[in-house]
Amino acid sequence: MTASRPVFLIPGQGAYLPQALPTLRAGCPEVDAVVGEIDDAITALGGAPIAKHLLSENPPTLDALLEEDVDTLQFAIYASAVVVHRILRGRGVEPSAIVGHSFGEIPALVAAGAFTVRDGATIVWARNAALRSASDAGGMYALPLDAERAQAMVALVADPHLVVAVENAPRQTVVSGSWQALRQVEAVAATLGVRATRLPAPYPFHNPLLAEAAGRFAEQIASVPRGPLTAPVYSPILGRFYSDADDLNVLLSRHLTVPVRFCAAVRALHARGSDSFLECGARGTLAGLVRAALPGVTPTVCLDGRGDAVRGIESVVESYGRAEGKAARRQPAPEAAELSRDRVLAELREFYAAALEYPVEVLEEDAELEGDLGVDSLKQTELVARVGERYGLSEMPEGFRITDHGTLGRIADLVMSVSAGARVTEAPAVGGAQAPAADDNDPPAPEGAVLSRDRVLAELREFYAAALEYPVEVLEEDAELEGDLGVDSLKQTELVARVGERYGLSEMPEGFRITDHGTLGRIADLVMSVSAGARVTEAPAVGGAQAPAADDNDPPAPEGAVLSRDRVLAELREFYAAALEYPVEVLEEDAELEGDLGVDSLKQTELVARVGERYGLSEMPEGFRITDHGTLGRIADLVIRNASATAGSHL
Repeated sequence: MTASRPVFLIPGQGAYLPQALPTLRAGCPEVDAVVGEIDDAITALGGAPIAKHLLSENPPTLDALLEEDVDTLQFAIYASAVVVHRILRGRGVEPSAIVGHSFGEIPALVAAGAFTVRDGATIVWARNAALRSASDAGGMYALPLDAERAQAMVALVADPHLVVAVENAPRQTVVSGSWQALRQVEAVAATLGVRATRLPAPYPFHNPLLAEAAGRFAEQIASVPRGPLTAPVYSPILGRFYSDADDLNVLLSRHLTVPVRFCAAVRALHARGSDSFLECGARGTLAGLVRAALPGVTPTVCLDGRGDAVRGIESVVESYGRAEGKAARRQPAPEAAELSRDRVLAELREFYAAALEYPVEVLEEDAELEGDLGVDSLKQTELVARVGERYGLSEMPEGFRITDHGTLGRIADLVMSVSAGARVTEAPAVGGAQAPAADDNDPPAPEGAVLSRDRVLAELREFYAAALEYPVEVLEEDAELEGDLGVDSLKQTELVARVGERYGLSEMPEGFRITDHGTLGRIADLVMSVSAGARVTEAPAVGGAQAPAADDNDPPAPEGAVLSRDRVLAELREFYAAALEYPVEVLEEDAELEGDLGVDSLKQTELVARVGERYGLSEMPEGFRITDHGTLGRIADLVIRNASATAGSHL
């Protein structure tokens, strides 16, 4: 496999845009050809053609199909993917591999020649028929957790019909189960302060609940002929490439009950040399997941719903052609066009969905970002800054407050009022995000702590490691954030804005350019030069035990801080909240880490070891057992009993 050609990503559930096929039809004869082949298969099986619905001037919406015609929705998703693939291949864009997500594995195998378009439609028909008897079996919920924590929640609910169904991204996992089990998930999630979002999935996919449907599906497609693979197809369900020796009909039926590990799949392909990914279906959901799984990789989307579909695909083809077969990794910006509020709102929903790793369906116009969706003011500020960059808004209106723009509808109104008919421009390489407002979730700093460059650099390494989900070891002082680590300038700008907030820098120096501050060493120099020896105002919380042995990853602490149990407990709550990505409110003194919060003993041991390092505990007391220290209150008691109070160390 080479990196000169892109990996084609074929989406599954939800990948439908009503106007995509009708718009493409005007300039791409492939639409009528593909939909005609699908209709031939459907009518031969006794069904009604889909062309009259999907190619009409007013095709049905996603919500309408979910509510009234789930079968046609599956054909619409299938048709969109096959059409885009045929257009790309017909214009010379060849994949290095093809990856289907869930249902997307059917069009992926069609794209690779294993099935004809007509036989692929027959498989979709059989799948629809097999699933109808399971129409009330349950559903699916997305959780902003990694797979390990999602599994801990599943274990906490302890319902045999609840499973981790899809591992999408580092912090997006989907569970499926019966409605009773999912109601328990909602309750547990609410207790932990975790958002559980119901997905528009008509069935509890990738769950043993569908075992009977899978059996019927296998029987109905057993005789569908297959051909040899003409392109490599990687299965996130199997965790490997398909081969010509595989019984595809049997494997496709098992998909209904086996989990999808999409995050692991794209990382495996990236490790083999693939650094270019092209989403070949409607919307841009998979592109967002790839960005989350592979920081620094920017996938391309063919049909994002933002502009003319034909021009969008032509732009993709032209980009690959200009690179002489080497894929362009930056998604083309929408061409200059007069703004409309509907267009802006649609683009905002897609942008926020990708940035937050949320299903686009939950980002309704009037949904409160903080109250309904749990997006804090700091994150909102970062995203609004990026919206401003994208729409060429040179500055926010006087008196602008993020709290007045807490829904996508209000943000769309802001764009329309400030832009006053301006044209959309490509998001600049260098962002100009204003510094985020102070947020209650930022840990308070000790008053009177004097800055040193070594301390600032150590804190920056920890902060950037957490923000980027990188190992702290790779964040060396002179590592180029973009060139070595793949952090683009927009993300760098956001992080420097947050650094400014943490260190109380009211403004950046005149002539400041992000391109001049592309390493942590230069950012540390910036902090020192601007603060001019000022005291930290929003630095990470510090501990007050004897300083641990020097470690490159641990920032030295201000000397002379005296420990108290209340202080240690407060610091532990902040530290565990950050390490576990839990709201600090759920980390109560007597909450059982494993029993109440789902933190297994291995993770607890790791965190206690880090606590020991940061409070200068040279060794744990004789007879120490992690099971005896299962709450933050007991860990605070351990620190107080064993630490001397001569100096401090950061949490």
